Amino acid sequence: MEKVSKNILPGERSKKLNCLLSSWQYPKITCTRLTCNGWTVNSENRKETEWMLSADIVNENGAVSKVEEGYTEEKPELDVGPFLNAEKPH
Repeated sequence: MEKVSKNILPGERSKKLNCLLSSWQYPKITCTRLTCNGWTVNSENRKETEWMLSADIVNENGAVSKVEEGYTEEKPELDVGPFLNAEKPH
């Protein structure tokens, strides 16, 4: 069963989430969900919007994590919708 928190958790998970939030072009309106090893952490402002990107992360053991990032407000069109090429998954 997946453990879910609707708010940012203290400790390492919070550090990872805050690092993700601050790395985007519009960090104040960025929402995120990080799923890893059976747990999920959502930013406080997490919601589904039409401005979302996601990527799977696979480690050397084949374990899969997922990161989902999005904007909670509409922004001007850039390289990939409101996102820069550097922000889209490769």
